[in-house]
Amino acid sequence: MTRHTCLWWETAPEPKSYAGKPLPPKADVVVVGGGFTGTSAALQLAKGGARVTLLEAKSIGREASSRNGGQALSCLHNTLTETVRRYGRELGREMFRAAMEAADTVERIIETEQIDCDFVRSGSIEAAAKSAHF
Repeated sequence: MTRHTCLWWETAPEPKSYAGKPLPPKADVVVVGGGFTGTSAALQLAKGGARVTLLEAKSIGREASSRNGGQALSCLHNTLTETVRRYGRELGREMFRAAMEAADTVERIIETEQIDCDFVRSGSIEAAAKSAHF
C-alpha cells in the first residue's frame, strides 16, 4: 500500500489555535473560511472599519491554502484551451485574467502588510503525484 504524504504538512509549524476562544458579542461582518480568500476579505473589511469575525473550522490557513504549500498560482484547474472550449472565448479570458489578478492580490497583500513568508513569484510546475495524474 502506497502512503501519500505532503512535505508541507510534515515540516510546517502548527498554526496557532483559537479553539475555545469566545466569539465577539457583535460583528458587522462574519467571514466563513480562513484561507487566502477569507483572511484577505476579513483584512480588507477590517481596514475599512468593519468589526469582522473570521470563522474557521480548524485553524487559519489549514485547508486548501496550506495543502498546496501556501502557493498562490495564477492558473485555472483546466488548461486555457479547455476553459475556452467549455465557457467560450470571452468568459475564458475573464477567468484567466481573474486567476492572474488573484496571484497579484496575494503578492500585494504580502508587500503591504509586510508579511514575512518567503514569497517568491517564480512560475509553477505541474507534477504527477500518482498514476492517475499522468
